[in-house]
Amino acid sequence: MILPPGKFQALGAAMSPEEAVLLLQRHERARQGRLRAKLMQEIRRQEEAVADKAAKAKARAEETLTQVGSSERGGAEGGEGRGGE
Repeated sequence: MILPPGKFQALGAAMSPEEAVLLLQRHERARQGRLRAKLMQEIRRQEEAVADKAAKAKARAEETLTQVGSSERGGAEGGEGRGGE
């Protein structure tokens, strides 16, 4: 099928060059939107991983401080403390 000059054929329907440009622009914006969403999702995952790592480090530090404080108070000796005479 031969189309008149200035017409394109997509899926069996003729369209003008302006319609073709609008279609391409719409699809390109959609592609960029999907790419941006994927990038933002990856950034969010990385931020969550960093936050989880920081929370675990804080919990370990608090546990260590608790153990150190307990041993200074003589936790193993029944809470007598230093020189508990």
